[in-house]
Amino acid sequence: MSSKLNWLALLSAVLSLLAFSPINYRLLCLIALMPWFFGLSRATPKEGWVSGYVYGFFFLLGQVSFIEQLVGHWTGSPILGCIPWILGTLVGSFYFAIFGWMAARLFQRGWVFWVPVAWTGMEVFRSYFPVLAFPWGLIGTPLSAFPSWVGAAHFISLYGIGTWIATLALLPPIIQRDLKFSKGVVAIIVLFPCFSVARKLQSAPQNYFLISTAQLGVDSGFGDPAITRPQLQKAAGRAEITAINAHSDLLVLPEATTFIPYASAPTPGFPVYPDMPIIFGAQRGTGPVYESAFGFDGKWSFLDKTRLVLFGEFVPGRSWIPYPDAFKLPSGDITTGSTLKSLRVGKFQVGPVICFEGLFPDIAWRQADAHAQIIAVMSEEDWFIGSDALGQLRDASIWRSIETGLPVIRSSTTGYTLITDSFGNVIASAPISKEATITASVPVPQNPPRPYWLFILPIGSLILGLGAGFWPIRKGM
Repeated sequence: MSSKLNWLALLSAVLSLLAFSPINYRLLCLIALMPWFFGLSRATPKEGWVSGYVYGFFFLLGQVSFIEQLVGHWTGSPILGCIPWILGTLVGSFYFAIFGWMAARLFQRGWVFWVPVAWTGMEVFRSYFPVLAFPWGLIGTPLSAFPSWVGAAHFISLYGIGTWIATLALLPPIIQRDLKFSKGVVAIIVLFPCFSVARKLQSAPQNYFLISTAQLGVDSGFGDPAITRPQLQKAAGRAEITAINAHSDLLVLPEATTFIPYASAPTPGFPVYPDMPIIFGAQRGTGPVYESAFGFDGKWSFLDKTRLVLFGEFVPGRSWIPYPDAFKLPSGDITTGSTLKSLRVGKFQVGPVICFEGLFPDIAWRQADAHAQIIAVMSEEDWFIGSDALGQLRDASIWRSIETGLPVIRSSTTGYTLITDSFGNVIASAPISKEATITASVPVPQNPPRPYWLFILPIGSLILGLGAGFWPIRKGM
C-alpha cells in the first residue's frame, strides 16, 4: 500500500504544480488532492506521514525553485543558491507529513469531516510559524483568476477556500470506500458557493476616483544602487507628471523607489507636489535600516515593513554562523517595523502593504481594521524576473482585495502592476517589465466595514485542525 500511496501523493503534487504559475492550469487545483486523499483513506498513520513528505517534497521543490535563482545571484554561486532551496524544501515538507499522519488517523477513526479542517489548520500553521512563516503555494491560490466564483473568501478568507477544495478531494474516497457521507461535508461543498453568490449580490461602492499606479521599468534587484536609484527617481518623476495630467486623486509607486536617510525630513530625490497625493516605497535609515512606505499630500507620513523575507532581507545568525555570512545582502539585514497603521494620503485612508507582506492575509485585514479604504501594494520583484514567483505575488494581491472588499492598487518596479476593484476584478494592468503609468476610475468605499470576522476562521482552523488530528491519540490510536 505504501508504494502505491506514495505514487498517488506524487501525482497530486504534480497536479498541484500544474495549477500554479507558470503553467496556470488553474482549475486543476480543484482535483489535485483527490489521488492522495484517495490513498490516505486506507493508509496507516505511518504511511500517511511518508506520503505527506513525498507530496510536500515534490510540491515545494517546484514551488520554491525561485530561491535558487535569488540566492545564487546574491552569492554569485549556484551551489550556495541550491542549498537554501533544498533545505527549505526538506524542512517545509514536514508540514505536509504531519498532515498526512493526521489525515490517516482521521480516516481510520471515521472522522472524515475533519480532514479538510486539518488541511486548513496545516496551511495556517505553516503561514504563521515563527521565523519560517511562508504562506506560499496555498492550494486555493490559482483561483484568483475567478474572483466572482470565489467571493466566499470575503467571508472565509483564502484559507476557507482551501477548506472547500480539500472537501471536494474527499468525494472519491467517500464514494469508492463507502465512507459516511456526513452532513458537514455536504454543507461545506454547498454553502461555500452560496457565500460567493451572496458576495456577488452585495452592492459595489458608488464613489469613484481616478487613481494611478506606476511600473518604473528599472531592474534594481541586482544592480548598482548608484546607477539604478537615479533611474528610479527619474522614472518616478515622469510617473508623477503623467498622473497630474490625468488629474489623478492618488499615485502609487513601488517599493525601493528611492532612499531616505531620515524620516523626519524626507528628501526623495524627485519632485513631490502637495496637489498630487503620492505614496511610495523607500529604504530609510543607515543603522538600523528599514523598508518603509512614505505618503505625501503636503504633509509626510510613513510606515515601516513588518514582515521580512528570510534569506532575502535578513539572515538569522548571520554574525555567528559562517555559512549565512556568505549571503551578502545589498544593505545588510533590514529591521522589522514595530507598528501597523493606515496612512492618510489626500482623500484616502491608505493601507500600505510592502512586497512580501502581500502574501499574508492578516496584514491587509489589519489595514482594513485600521479604516483603510484602499490597499496599496508596493513591490520590488526584480529579483524574481524569469521565475514562477511573479505569478503568485500577483495572485496574492488579488486575494487581498477579495478578502477585504477593498480595491488594491499594486505597483512594482518591473513585476505585475495592476488595479482591482473591491471584488478583486482586475480593471487595469501594465505590461510586465515596461515603464508605464496606468490610471483607472476606482470605486472606493467611504466607510468600509471593519473585518473582525476574518480573524476567526484562520485561528479557528488552526485550533480545530491540529486538535482534530491529535485528538485520536487520547483514544489510544
